[in-house]
Amino acid sequence: MPSARLIVCEKTGHWAGLFRRALAGREVLAETRSLAECGRQLGASPASVVAVEVTAGNLEAILRTLPRWSAEYARARFLALTTRELAAAESLLREAGTLAVLQCAADVPLAVRLAHRHLALAPAAELPWREALLARLPWASLPRPAG
Repeated sequence: MPSARLIVCEKTGHWAGLFRRALAGREVLAETRSLAECGRQLGASPASVVAVEVTAGNLEAILRTLPRWSAEYARARFLALTTRELAAAESLLREAGTLAVLQCAADVPLAVRLAHRHLALAPAAELPWREALLARLPWASLPRPAG
């Protein structure tokens, strides 16, 4: 599993669809439907960008979870996916560790640029020593012989 992904945690898939279109085919998106599942994905890819849907019903849980994740996964970055009705919670979400608060589809391109920048700086996935050594050679992009 890659060391960094864009993990979208939401109930409906609405935001994930917006991100998928904006990412234009990059295979870095992971969708989850619960905070527990999101936490497992983050544990497997600890340098990820995590976009979490925030509603009136889960705001308290998000405000408890994000600081814990921020401390446990220092290389991860967090985005809040919300609506204009929860605009008053933006300062709380930023204090909890979110890099940006998205309220509508128009905010997605900025979030994708942030994610691209973060993912480009993320550490490469751990490879077995032989493959890691081969990948660092100047001719690594050439086809390798079979065997």
